[in-house]
Amino acid sequence: MGSITKKAQILNLSNWGRLKKLSDISILLKETPESYYWMGFLMADGHFSDKRISLTISEQDLPHLMKFKKYVNSKNAITKLKKENCYRIKMTSVKDVKELKSKFKISSKKTYKPCDFKHIKNKKLLFSLIVGLIDGDGSISKNKNWEAYQLSFTMHSSWVDSLNYIKTFLYTYFNEEDKTMPARTKVVSTYMPQDKNKIKKDYDVSYMYICKKTLLRRIKTKAEELKIPFMKRKLGQLF
Repeated sequence: MGSITKKAQILNLSNWGRLKKLSDISILLKETPESYYWMGFLMADGHFSDKRISLTISEQDLPHLMKFKKYVNSKNAITKLKKENCYRIKMTSVKDVKELKSKFKISSKKTYKPCDFKHIKNKKLLFSLIVGLIDGDGSISKNKNWEAYQLSFTMHSSWVDSLNYIKTFLYTYFNEEDKTMPARTKVVSTYMPQDKNKIKKDYDVSYMYICKKTLLRRIKTKAEELKIPFMKRKLGQLF
């Protein structure tokens, strides 16, 4: 197969690459709410190498991974990780991955080097990307005693400025007054899921929350209006 590929390149058969492509990652470059949503989700739960994107998701969210696979028209197999209740899909395209990393300022070490989305001027698209981040790294919890919810983010301490940017954007976008504390860093004692010994360690994290009912309701309504495929167990549970 390698010799065939080389021969095709020599003959400048440009369609050869398309024939071999198992996924259409280029759709993520489109200026649409859904593409930006999935990019936000990938910024949270995906991994970017120089030529490949991989997305790992828990077993309970496997249907969501199937939605993503369908969106990028992928024929790649979804594999179950050994010793973990997680599933993963990998997609390779040197050209498309390079363009995506450049467009969204994504580092291969994005956990410690936050993706830069301040350059996104289209508010509708930035909102869509933030919904993807919510589904990936955000958490929505309900008060047991009354109908009140809280949207929160707990991420690496390097994300504190980015979380403040997200928080400010959401309050401004929906013309809501923010009387809460800004995102801040704190130390938490916990253990990583892969730690079999469950030994707790101290980690510096950044933390941000939104619990204003009118704002949360507007976030969900706008996401529905834009036909964003958000998770039912996240925004879907709101009001």
